Amino acid sequence: MTTTILGASKALAGQPSRLLSAREVAERALQKIGAFSVNDTAADPEELARTLQWMDLILGERAGTNEAFWLRPATITQTLTATKQTYPLAEFSEYPALGIVYVASAWLRLASGSDQPLDIYRRDEYEDIPTKTQAGQPQGIYIDRLAREVTVQVWPVPTDDTSSLRLVVQTFNPSVAGDVNREQWTGETPHGLRPEFQLWLILETAAQVGDGPVRKMQGNEVDRIVRQASVCWGRIEGFANREKSGARRTKAWGA
Repeated sequence: MTTTILGASKALAGQPSRLLSAREVAERALQKIGAFSVNDTAADPEELARTLQWMDLILGERAGTNEAFWLRPATITQTLTATKQTYPLAEFSEYPALGIVYVASAWLRLASGSDQPLDIYRRDEYEDIPTKTQAGQPQGIYIDRLAREVTVQVWPVPTDDTSSLRLVVQTFNPSVAGDVNREQWTGETPHGLRPEFQLWLILETAAQVGDGPVRKMQGNEVDRIVRQASVCWGRIEGFANREKSGARRTKAWGA
């Protein structure tokens, strides 16, 4: 008997925490507020849909107001052209399908293969540059969000075609609200987070939908869930939502 148990333990040892679908997270949030009991075969479809809509708002807000390393895809790049100052952001290679919330950092890849960090200017800093058409090796960029399509202004303007601009960007979170008409949606939409974020997402969603959208819980009950979510997010911010890295590289990998 002991051998069997030990064998089973070894078989399970390599399995990571299960990644839930958005529907499963929403169901657990409904369980938290007493809207989906163990005796129910399934969550109420309307309550589930409403919960997913609020989860979508939560994820969108977090993506737009916090560093989210899980939303940072491959670096996008653009070859720079002599005398050309303006580049549409959407034309960069590897531009993410989900769009871009903001540019986190910028680098200039030189002909030698080495990378040099670039400043990202605020508008007032860029406006203070007296000669924006000055030629030379780029030192910084300005993201012009007022243009019809977002553009990147390079300063100084490159004098040759041997360098490229590399941007680390943060995308929007994929929608978890499902198909608008609910005709093509299977309920297995991924929420886009790693496993360690799931408990926070359940609690945060429960606090929102338990404050009126699905159930109107007592204020102290909502506050208790809010505190639980806050504790979870604090742990995430302290460790999980940080890149684990060594010293910053100034040369290309493999150079």
